[in-house]
Amino acid sequence: MSVVFRKRRSSMVLKSSEDLFLDVAGPKFNTLTRSRHYEFESSVDDEGADPLADKTGVQDLAKLPELTAESIVHELNIRYMSSLIYTLVGDILIAVNPFEEFETLYGEEAAHRYLHTQDFCPIPHVYGVAQRAYKSLLATHKNQCVVISGESGAGKTETAKLIVEHMLAMCKGTGALEKRIVEVNPLLEAFGNAKTAINDNSSRFGKYLEIKFGFFGEVLGAHLAEYLLEKSRVVRQADGEQ
Repeated sequence: MSVVFRKRRSSMVLKSSEDLFLDVAGPKFNTLTRSRHYEFESSVDDEGADPLADKTGVQDLAKLPELTAESIVHELNIRYMSSLIYTLVGDILIAVNPFEEFETLYGEEAAHRYLHTQDFCPIPHVYGVAQRAYKSLLATHKNQCVVISGESGAGKTETAKLIVEHMLAMCKGTGALEKRIVEVNPLLEAFGNAKTAINDNSSRFGKYLEIKFGFFGEVLGAHLAEYLLEKSRVVRQADGEQ
């Protein structure tokens, strides 16, 4: 996904960009990971609780005294079992799919802390990625890029939707154009999904979404390019897939 700045009264697009990387971890990063059928009581649903309460483990793994694969997995497990699905590694945000809905995690109160008019919130969140991209766009007038990667079922499609929705909310985009941008991805998904062994609704498309903004941060339009992944990576149909 790319955020493109257009100069005022000009159609020229600046070519330089700053990259933000978002890594979405799937359900099998560790044997202790909860499955999609695991039932538990989430602390974020407690009445009056802070939806962004984050007091377990290390928020930024880059601050660990020793950064190894084992220490990363250990910290992710500690946070994940406490319903903390977002963790930073420097500029990289790791998101672990909880296979359930945390409504308050993406509510109005949470979104307000990651507006472009607010200071950067240190608590790891997907809205923080959108905030950094949009604030950098306004401050530098340079293109921004967000890369979302992960295995099948990791939550890439939902993550992209959350970033786009929050970015459009920051530019106060509530008109028909913004609505069409948000709705274009579900439309494509209806024609390009398949069932896999770990994901009942797996995207078959790789997508590049380019959102164009004006001089003052207003949205001007969007362009979506896609390519069919199955042409290059699938050689046979595995058991349990369709």
